[in-house]
Amino acid sequence: MGIEIERKFLVEGWAWRDLAPPLRCRQGYLCLERDKTVRVRIMGNRGFLTVKGGGAGIVRHEFEYEIPVADAAELLAK
Repeated sequence: MGIEIERKFLVEGWAWRDLAPPLRCRQGYLCLERDKTVRVRIMGNRGFLTVKGGGAGIVRHEFEYEIPVADAAELLAK
């Protein structure tokens, strides 16, 4: 079982942009409730299905699976 610890940081300036190439990202939610989330994401040419749920504070369970990008695109189109 995966565990996610949600942390957010403020990045100042634009120097970080030279360190990583841009990556196109599309995402949508199949289920978005207080205690559970199912997300579909396309990052570049890869698709992902992520299931999150059950947790407290900044810690919750997370499972992420790579899926065919065509399947991810179909789910996002609906």
